[in-house]
Amino acid sequence: MSNLREIKQIIAEMISSLPNSDIEKLASQFERQKDDAVPLLLNALDDRNLEVRENAAKILSLIGGNEITPFLQSYYASKNLAKKIQEDKQNKDKEVRKIKYHEQEYRELFELIERLMDFKRWGFQQTFIHPNGASIIYDSEWCRVRFNHGGRDMYGRWDELRIDYGRLHAPNEGWEMIQDDEKCECWHSVYYFVIDFLDGLPPQETVRQFNEGQNARIMQQFKESELGKNLRGINPAEYTVGLHNWLWESFGQRMFEVFDLRRPDLWDAYKLFLKEIQMIQDEDSRKQEKKPLSAITGPLDRIC
Repeated sequence: MSNLREIKQIIAEMISSLPNSDIEKLASQFERQKDDAVPLLLNALDDRNLEVRENAAKILSLIGGNEITPFLQSYYASKNLAKKIQEDKQNKDKEVRKIKYHEQEYRELFELIERLMDFKRWGFQQTFIHPNGASIIYDSEWCRVRFNHGGRDMYGRWDELRIDYGRLHAPNEGWEMIQDDEKCECWHSVYYFVIDFLDGLPPQETVRQFNEGQNARIMQQFKESELGKNLRGINPAEYTVGLHNWLWESFGQRMFEVFDLRRPDLWDAYKLFLKEIQMIQDEDSRKQEKKPLSAITGPLDRIC
């Protein structure tokens, strides 16, 4: 290689991808004029083109020797650190925007919930809102009610609203807790089988209804009511809230007392109800030579 102009020309041509064999040839040429080539190669490390940067680094690694290798290590360490700092900042900004978006989105939903449900009448007060707005909890002297939401459906309507009930010891987040050194489920859907228990349905009939995919009597009544028909066509979330409002009106205080820590008699009766359901389901599985359902789902009465 005769002069610096030729070196600069070769560096410029590094914009196109080079096979490893060509890079090794270039490294061999640069080796003979290392003092002149190295500054140009180091300068190429800041080129806009990724291929230029990568090829320059490969050549420097081949010709650099002991005096260049520490510089390369330091150079890429600083570049990686700067890149990580920038990525962390971008991720943090993105998370802040996401939280603000969720706060606005869920504010609309929870205003809807407050409008449709008469919490004051039933003695409920808001006690918890998740930082991203995805859940909100109301407490009364009897129990806790948690509203969880997953977002909007493809039509922009609120969808997948889940309403669960817990005893006053249930944590704000999660679904389980440790009691008597064992995990137990502490947030409960009332569709299966609290409503059936409150409705006085025998365990055998409850299992038959469940196996046939039938709604509980009171849920079917709501579905067929004018209110249920209207809400079902408007918004899935409003339908769910309307259904629970219907349940509260139908069962009254009994809806909450089953979860009341001061009523262990009711709670024990409900656990016995679940245990009998489990026994019937397991017996049906054995008759069909199937694995007992309890072996798959765990005991239904492992609740707290």
